[in-house]
Amino acid sequence: MTRAALLAGTGTHTDPALSRLRAPGPDVDGLARVLADPQVGAYGVDRLVDRTAAELRSTLRAFFANRAPDDVLLVYFSGHGVKDVAGELYLAGTDTRLDDLDGTAVSAAELNRWIRACRSRHVLLVLDCCYSGAFGRGMFAKAGDTVLVQENFSGRGLAIITATTAIEYAFEGTTLRSDAPAASASVFTEALTRGLDTGEADDDLDQRITLDELYYYVFDTVREANPAQTPCWWLIGGQGEFVVAARRPGTSARRVRSAEPVPAVELKPDRGALALTVPVALAGGALVWAGLAGFSSGRLWSLVALGLVVVLAAVVRTAVAFLGRVRLEDHGIRVSLLRSSAVPWPAVLAVETRAGLFGRTVALHRGDRRRLPLPAPSASWTSRRARFSAGLDAIRDHSISRGSPTAVARRGWAVAPARVVPVLALVVVLLFATDRPWLWEGTIATSPPDACQVLDKNTAADLAGIGDAGGVNDMIGPLYSALFGPINEQPPVSEHSDLGNRCTRRYAANISGANGAIALAYALSVATESESAHNAAGEALARSRSSDGEHGQIHEEGLHHPGYWLSYDNHGVARELCGNVVTTITFDMSGEFTAPGPKALAPAVEKAVRTLTDENPGLC
Repeated sequence: MTRAALLAGTGTHTDPALSRLRAPGPDVDGLARVLADPQVGAYGVDRLVDRTAAELRSTLRAFFANRAPDDVLLVYFSGHGVKDVAGELYLAGTDTRLDDLDGTAVSAAELNRWIRACRSRHVLLVLDCCYSGAFGRGMFAKAGDTVLVQENFSGRGLAIITATTAIEYAFEGTTLRSDAPAASASVFTEALTRGLDTGEADDDLDQRITLDELYYYVFDTVREANPAQTPCWWLIGGQGEFVVAARRPGTSARRVRSAEPVPAVELKPDRGALALTVPVALAGGALVWAGLAGFSSGRLWSLVALGLVVVLAAVVRTAVAFLGRVRLEDHGIRVSLLRSSAVPWPAVLAVETRAGLFGRTVALHRGDRRRLPLPAPSASWTSRRARFSAGLDAIRDHSISRGSPTAVARRGWAVAPARVVPVLALVVVLLFATDRPWLWEGTIATSPPDACQVLDKNTAADLAGIGDAGGVNDMIGPLYSALFGPINEQPPVSEHSDLGNRCTRRYAANISGANGAIALAYALSVATESESAHNAAGEALARSRSSDGEHGQIHEEGLHHPGYWLSYDNHGVARELCGNVVTTITFDMSGEFTAPGPKALAPAVEKAVRTLTDENPGLC
């Protein structure tokens, strides 16, 4: 593990618009002495005083390169912090010009990029700067009056301590820096150095000076010397305990608190939202019922899941209204619901308000990039907003008073991806993997009638005896038998499978040698991963229609369901769709027998379909 510190200070500038700072030299020297002391900081210290922006840039980039995860890095800058019209922060070098910050200063974006690329998980950035309005006499900040440091930096295991808030000047001694005596030091850096050198910052006397102990020592010391200056700090990314230095052996000094802790403030949820939780829970219950029993074709589990989530949201909101509490304490925000947890003020980067199902709520954006919803303050759609605004003001005031000013972002309707995405994913998975309502259909035939029972001997004989153009009929049948001999009927041939059955009856004239066959078939279609059984049957009928149409003209008259019939040469076919079953009657004749015409084909297939629907009511 390496402990390294880079201390930079810029007090003189070629641009007359930037005031001359007298403190950076003494600041850097005093802090370097303490940090380099093997009994205190044990850092390897590099110093940069009054260097150009290019020198600062190259040294900072090299400082963060090739580091190990357990290295402890400390970067200190004393000088001007300037922002451009877009609000981006820049650290000034000796050659910095206000009209060319991008080319003559070190931008926060650059520094942030180097920190994020650094492998170290313990980085402390100390900025003794003014962030706005701290230019020479006659100059002013053109982009407003604030620069939020936590918005300019991010990283893993990064801590930032600043000398002032975004709208304050930094002091040298008891005067503004531009008027300070030559030998004076920054109040902020002087407190920082003293706390480390004397060990006074070791509040719990455990011989270690942690980051929070050092900050609160500096905070109290600076505020006592200059109430108009408020040191601030932020924690960005998880880093565990950050030990900045050790107490020098033999010292026993300890800071004396002159200020009382900030009184805790308790915020309670708005129970007006309970007026909405009951109807929302009932709506969720209706969705659950509809998913389980509201559809005749099956259960819709995706709708059940959505309904359960809605009910759960109403239950959770009710529990939050009765059990939730938020306490604004001296060192952070304590959230109580089923269990209590605390978020230090430095880890609160922003407070966000959102509009949701039950009203407006608040969430914290923490330094570890997580979002923490707060039970309070909250406001239902039917309640007054004054209490909600007062709660936000209390959070903001506490954060400022403890040196970690937080921004408040107000949003309209917004959703939390961490909550919505899993719910939507579950609903979509159930919809596509289990429910698949696009495959839903009505009654499904699983076992059609026995084709040979439907096409019995009499029915087949009737069909064989009413052929057009010379076919056998009831009136001339006896004469035909006398002239050509009797007609022999062979035993029916029955074929069965899981997807239907077929019956074929054959006839032959003894003398003439004429013969023919009549067949009835029920063909079932079943659902697949991508297609319903009804659709599959419809596609099967369409394929047959395309093939049969090559032999003759398609006819549809006489049919009550989708289908067709045609006759050509000595052949005929009739097909009709009912549900997931295609019923087909075919004729194959020769000699004196001819295929029946429209008077026989349509009624024949209609009779077979009626038998199918009698056994499967509602099929078509």
